[in-house]
Amino acid sequence: MSSIKNLESNPEKLNECVDLIEKSFNYEKPYQYESDFQLLINQNNYKNCYFIQESDEVICTVFTLPRTLIFKDYSL
Repeated sequence: MSSIKNLESNPEKLNECVDLIEKSFNYEKPYQYESDFQLLINQNNYKNCYFIQESDEVICTVFTLPRTLIFKDYSL
């Protein structure tokens, strides 16, 4: 059975998530996802780093970095 989790509650899955991303995007040395997207994979953002786990294996990741856009007196 699949379950949706995040790195905030499962920080031990960080390496597995990053490995999956690097494999999917064919990262080659010396490039690293963690250095290319430092803000995204910052411990303060773990609550926004989701993954799907099936049989204790990470099968999908969705990492987000929420931002507030401000224009004149409007925020969204």
